[in-house]
Amino acid sequence: MSPQAIASPLTNYINSVMSEFTIKTLEDNTYFAEIPSCPGVWANEKDQQKCVETLREVLEEWLVLELRECKG
Repeated sequence: MSPQAIASPLTNYINSVMSEFTIKTLEDNTYFAEIPSCPGVWANEKDQQKCVETLREVLEEWLVLELRECKG
């Protein structure tokens, strides 16, 4: 299976899950974002856009770990 054949469904999944994120401003004026359906996937940054970007990176890393666990 080519990397492109894998990447498209994975990219679609990431985009779908990212549409579920929540974000809030904390008392120290930083942003906290999380994806409730993915335990442990969260980000905290000073800039809102950076927070969302970091959240996506954390989601990608979380998915890699989950896939490794499935492989056994």
